[in-house]
Amino acid sequence: MQQQNEPIADPVPIACSRLGISRTTLYLEIASGNLRAVKARGRTLVTRAEQSRWLAGLPSVSAAAA
Repeated sequence: MQQQNEPIADPVPIACSRLGISRTTLYLEIASGNLRAVKARGRTLVTRAEQSRWLAGLPSVSAAAA
């Protein structure tokens, strides 16, 4: 049985889906320096580690605001 490897970076559409944000928001976060992306032969990729770091750095929502 062949073991399937988990990707360590995602292209923009998949990163957006995983983070629950729009393409515009993702590119705004990259442009502002809040989210780091890399280029691989013209493709923009966001590592899974960077996605986790960005998400963990977002402010918490209080119970009253939810």
